Amino acid sequence: MLASLKIKDIAIIDELDIKFCPHLNIITGETGAGKSIIINAVKLLSGERAPRNMIRYGAERGYVYAEFFEENKEIKIERTIYTSGRSRARINEGPVGLKELCERISPLLSICGQREYELLLDEERQIDIIDHYGGLLPIRNS
Repeated sequence: MLASLKIKDIAIIDELDIKFCPHLNIITGETGAGKSIIINAVKLLSGERAPRNMIRYGAERGYVYAEFFEENKEIKIERTIYTSGRSRARINEGPVGLKELCERISPLLSICGQREYELLLDEERQIDIIDHYGGLLPIRNS
């Protein structure tokens, strides 16, 4: 569960701290309010590529930090991106590569966009979802 999120110098966001409740959290706002920036910042934590123009104008680096709880254990994940194009990722204050970051955060985070529910209507997609949930994709694909 995502418990908190801190964003600094990403796009138009100077600094933002968000605390999430353990149940349903909804982010709403008018066009241009920054909802997509928040989602894109969270995607950075999942190892997504970080374009240089994502760093706020005038800043040397952008920073995203999140605290997750998994089975009563706190997991701290952070990612710093630099104007040079390089980035740094950490899990519980230890450095990690983007592949490891992606593998670690994958079970903690699921981002669904508008109309993504329509994918559930595709029968082939339904089988993929069930096999993924059951850990059967490696067996099915071999």
